[in-house]
Amino acid sequence: MPFELGLDFGCRYYGGARLATKQCLILEEKRSRYRRVLSDIAGHDVSSHSRNPEILVAEVRNWLASAVPNLPGGSRLWFRFTLFSSHLKASLERRHFSRREIERLSPGELIRSIKEWRELELASETD
Repeated sequence: MPFELGLDFGCRYYGGARLATKQCLILEEKRSRYRRVLSDIAGHDVSSHSRNPEILVAEVRNWLASAVPNLPGGSRLWFRFTLFSSHLKASLERRHFSRREIERLSPGELIRSIKEWRELELASETD
């Protein structure tokens, strides 16, 4: 990822006014590990997730919170994600998807599944 991160920083510094305010979230397994490879990003915040997906969700949520008002807390987002994941797995297994097919679900199918699940959730809240 050092190459892609370098391109992102290059866009911000040399891409003109439109890209000057570009922001990115830098995630790393261990907070200080990047220093061995990327000394050029010293002074930039690096978030660590310790290989824990719940922490990862909270870090992304915290980063987005500066631009998106009234986000639920990270633990709530994680809870909702696990509910959706269980629903999706059961739904696809009923349709005879293999484990591998579930893991490789296309982005379009995943988005459609999220929308369907959200509609079911909204309908159950009004009952």
